[in-house]
Amino acid sequence: DDILFGANKKDLIPRFEKYNPNLTFILYVESGLNPLFTDWKAQADAGSVDEEDLYWIIKNHPDWLLKDTEGNFVRSAGAGLTDAQRPYWPDPGNPEVQKYFIEKITKLIRETGGEWDAVLLDDFPGSLEGSYDLWLRANRPAKYKTTAEFQDAQIRFLESLHDALKMPIIPNMDGFTITLF
Repeated sequence: DDILFGANKKDLIPRFEKYNPNLTFILYVESGLNPLFTDWKAQADAGSVDEEDLYWIIKNHPDWLLKDTEGNFVRSAGAGLTDAQRPYWPDPGNPEVQKYFIEKITKLIRETGGEWDAVLLDDFPGSLEGSYDLWLRANRPAKYKTTAEFQDAQIRFLESLHDALKMPIIPNMDGFTITLF
């Protein structure tokens, strides 16, 4: 009996609890930074929570975003995505990125009543081969030479979130990573 909601559905929690007080509520957060979410102020990723949004990161902290070997931001290029819909991918090994995600998710939890039992990080990249090559159809990040190195950074990212938020963090990984490793 787990219920997954975006922050904008917080008002439904008391209504659901009225009929079943034993439900578990999971806060949806995209692990990438989507320009559309920022434009909509959707509060569906860390870059759409407040004025320190994706565009603020690009302007003030471009080093927080992964870049490919040519120095371009790593962005999804999935089928049918327009440039405005292509998420940017933050550097999970950067302590400032970890701090930023902690701050923004903590703010979401606080501003939505604190009734969440866990956080789901959707579209969580799990490997270079599966995630960037196959699933995201994005250039590989130049900073990470091997999947093991990238996964170590992702684990540190998850550990920092868990330690700060004191609740379960659920990474929703791509299926390609799961089948490759």
